[in-house]
Amino acid sequence: MVNEKPKKSMAGHPHGDPDFRSPVFQGIIRGMLPWYLLTLLSEGPLHALKMISLMSEMSHGVWKPSPGSVYPILRRLEKQGLITGQWQRNKAAPRRVYRLTQKGDTAVSDMRKGLLAELKKAKHIIDRHIAILQKLADDKS
Repeated sequence: MVNEKPKKSMAGHPHGDPDFRSPVFQGIIRGMLPWYLLTLLSEGPLHALKMISLMSEMSHGVWKPSPGSVYPILRRLEKQGLITGQWQRNKAAPRRVYRLTQKGDTAVSDMRKGLLAELKKAKHIIDRHIAILQKLADDKS
């Protein structure tokens, strides 16, 4: 497409091109999806398809969550009182626009702290596994 943004190249990445479709990567991202959605809403009201588009832009087109993964999380966040949704019917197709609640605003900060701690733990475990796998690979060479 003519107006499509080029995907960010990972050619210079020290570990090669990561496979963003891998089950490991997808699991990590799925776990972070509520935080991504709340963080986007902390900037202002949005509808789901716009949030999906923004997440795709943030990853330079490498990762785009499916509506099937986003809508259930939005419903859950709404039931938890972290966001509110209101139908906007002044467009050709009605859209549900979501806003962060005060409880949601507090949750973004709490989730960020928790997510940072979890990712640090995961990094430690991943680094240990990389070392083990590298040693096994070196021993077989």
